[in-house]
Amino acid sequence: MRSKLICVGIWFSVFYWIGDAALDVFIFHEGTITAQIFNPELFEIVVRILAICIILSFSTIAQLAINKQKKAEEERKAAFEQAENEKAKWEAIVAAIGDGITIQDRDFRIIYQNQVAINFIGNHVEEYCYMAYEGMEHTCKGCPVAMSFEDGKIHTTVRAVPTDKGMMYFENTASAVKDSEGNIIAGLEIVRDVTAPKQTEKELKKSEASYKEVAESLGATLNEVKKREEALQKGRDAFLNMLEDVTESYKELVLAYDTTIEGWSNALDYRDKETEGHSQRVTEITIEIARAAGMSEEELVHVRRGALLHDIGKLGVPDSVLLKPGKLTDEEWVLMKNHPVIAYKLLSPIAFLRRAIDIPYCHHEKWDGTGYPQGLKAEQIPLAARIFALVDVWDALRSDRPYRPAWSSEKAKDYIISLKGIQFDPELAELFFKVIDRQ
Repeated sequence: MRSKLICVGIWFSVFYWIGDAALDVFIFHEGTITAQIFNPELFEIVVRILAICIILSFSTIAQLAINKQKKAEEERKAAFEQAENEKAKWEAIVAAIGDGITIQDRDFRIIYQNQVAINFIGNHVEEYCYMAYEGMEHTCKGCPVAMSFEDGKIHTTVRAVPTDKGMMYFENTASAVKDSEGNIIAGLEIVRDVTAPKQTEKELKKSEASYKEVAESLGATLNEVKKREEALQKGRDAFLNMLEDVTESYKELVLAYDTTIEGWSNALDYRDKETEGHSQRVTEITIEIARAAGMSEEELVHVRRGALLHDIGKLGVPDSVLLKPGKLTDEEWVLMKNHPVIAYKLLSPIAFLRRAIDIPYCHHEKWDGTGYPQGLKAEQIPLAARIFALVDVWDALRSDRPYRPAWSSEKAKDYIISLKGIQFDPELAELFFKVIDRQ
């Protein structure tokens, strides 16, 4: 199994590497396909290896959980089938015997009759034997089953029964059925028609041995059925425990992902001291506005992750550009405006984060279509990105910068109002002010 996972991982790594190289060449026009495959930039190598490691880790955990569940199900099914086979085998043996066979529980209630016994005395399953055979209210005197219950030995009696064919004589041989711990759990009674006068002593002894063998076989079969039932119970318990383990593992995996996202967000803030604490602040406000806008709790989980990672693409922007104190050149602006595309390339291969991509990829789009990187317009821009665009600008205006002090709340509001319908969604801007005023 481990070798199989390694092979899958190797093939997946090769296909992902080539696929990402093709994406860079044909979508983003970065170099040639040969260069992207065999000699990519160091940043591209780090991104590809990181994405492959994360995806393979999640896939491996999922595969192991599936294998564990499948194994438990196969064991349960095998145990059930074996128990059914044992039962069918025993019933076939009993059906092949020419004598009548009944099984009685410790209260002398008949719980089984083979067809021969039914032909002899009728079908009396679930009836007490003394009422069915003799019409009595208590056990018959000299009952062989009762004697077997008392001492655990085999007892034989001959009983005369009047029938339509006249008086018939039946030999009743009873033995106790014991479980694996030696406890008597039932009585086996074998009924033979001994009306015919010619019965030799040899045949009687042979029959007695046969009865004992059947009783022992039945005891072993019942004991085996009991073991199978215990195995089935253990299988069910193991399956439930496995489900609990898988659920707990999934929760731990999600927590690990979110902790990693928090770490990435903090690392981005630490890189640029001017924006330290920015990611946490904008995340909390964005969630409040998204909730007020009617987004579900499930959607808010992805909004939170996207807000924390909104500037993840700046990992691909050189420090000389990102931390430059003065005005950026045209070439430097091209590099800076590429960070949403870098964010998309970083996050899109990670299935866990695909629903969080809207904010990192689209938060610089503008309502009038003049934003970047795609030039989306109005409601073409995802709702989460439109909300975050407001919050991002608000936090920047309300924070101190080396080149200016923080703006007042009223001045920042006036600025946003002036850009309604140009940079910002007009309706969301009004909702934004309502949420801000409540704080």
